[in-house]
Amino acid sequence: MGLDGAAETNVVVASAPTHCPVYVFFIPKPSLIFTLMKVVRVQYTLKPGHTEANQKNIAAVVAELKTLNHPGIKYGAWLLPDGKTFMHFDQFENEEAHLALQELASFKKFAAELWAAGFEVEPKLELLSAVASTEVYF
Repeated sequence: MGLDGAAETNVVVASAPTHCPVYVFFIPKPSLIFTLMKVVRVQYTLKPGHTEANQKNIAAVVAELKTLNHPGIKYGAWLLPDGKTFMHFDQFENEEAHLALQELASFKKFAAELWAAGFEVEPKLELLSAVASTEVYF
């Protein structure tokens, strides 16, 4: 239910002559548009000596994503000023898009080598909820 007590969807019934079927259209309310999207933020700090390899693995993931050209995946990674803390910010149209990322050969290599390298600070994964944006996502 919405704040006004109304359901979170609008249903529009198109009237038609009796010899025609009646069509029902599901139109999501604007408040539901962002809830279908999955936004993930992951941050971790590597042990010394692993930053360069991690950057190369992330670049390989990005290259494979560009080749894949999946319209439901937006992926970015940043290195923080300490030179060893990484922050990934990913937006997925839905869970299937997230799974598509995780199935990439480059992502599997990145994940395996990341965990093998070890952490000063283990990864913290957060699922974020969009409030507003100047961007149109999916």
